[in-house]
Amino acid sequence: MSRHNTSTSKISPIIINARRSESKDVQEIMKMMDTTTKNIFGNINVIHLLEKANLAVTIENEKKEVLAQATFLDYPNVKGVDQSQWETWIRRYSQSESVR
Repeated sequence: MSRHNTSTSKISPIIINARRSESKDVQEIMKMMDTTTKNIFGNINVIHLLEKANLAVTIENEKKEVLAQATFLDYPNVKGVDQSQWETWIRRYSQSESVR
């Protein structure tokens, strides 16, 4: 079955907005987290993460409903690696034979 667009078809545009994340977003961000999130990133303190982030972006629709969120730090989120020592860790890790 094929679908044809005709001049009488009305397609509503989807309006989204990207903005810096704020503390008011925390509850909505936490609602999006599930077991997969926990398995990949571990236990996340969203408030702490937003405070420490170099950039945190929230995507919302025209109703101001949070659709997505991304947080960027200036160090990797690797368990057991001190955030002040990540450069040493990445040099050692990237020179490891197991990586090549």
